[in-house]
Amino acid sequence: MQNNDLISTIKEQFRQGQSGATIRKNLILQGHTDREIDKAIGTIQHEAIKQLPVFSHFFRWFENPQIHAKLNTPRMTALILAGCTVVVLVLLGAFLLLFDPFNLQAAQRDKQRGADLELLKDGLTHYYTLHNRYPSALTNLTPDILQNLPKDPSNEKEYEYASMDNGDNFQLCITFEAKSVPCIYRTPPDVTNPSGKNL
Repeated sequence: MQNNDLISTIKEQFRQGQSGATIRKNLILQGHTDREIDKAIGTIQHEAIKQLPVFSHFFRWFENPQIHAKLNTPRMTALILAGCTVVVLVLLGAFLLLFDPFNLQAAQRDKQRGADLELLKDGLTHYYTLHNRYPSALTNLTPDILQNLPKDPSNEKEYEYASMDNGDNFQLCITFEAKSVPCIYRTPPDVTNPSGKNL
């Protein structure tokens, strides 16, 4: 069976409602190879794409002999390759930015969270030294102790903080992406807190 005959057969079987797997199985039983079938299906798909409104204009333009001759020059080939390279790099950059497969951005955000944690710990210690108690909210640290209150780099939300034991203790929770860090508790030097982590 010639390629055109094979294409016609596949189209007809699709029109009859047969599934792709059934068509392939029947054609293999008739002696066709997977390569022949894939090539015929590829031709059918190519023809179908050319019928779509947007693509049909592009293919008509591209298959114009004058346009085709201009595109076959060495200079045009170099420009097309350069354009394709730029597109691939842009798509790759967008993929890395959106999906962060190597956790590079997450690690950078965690580095910022670690710096924020140290800053808040120092600020809370300073506040306790001045007032003999911890603040009821992190906003009490500004502007006297901290000029600006650090926020989570991924969503700009304030870190979780709660005053405990009438200001003798607190709980500070910062969620890291690439590692697990427990909530921080602080007690004055003369009081022990077996359930928490001392600063």
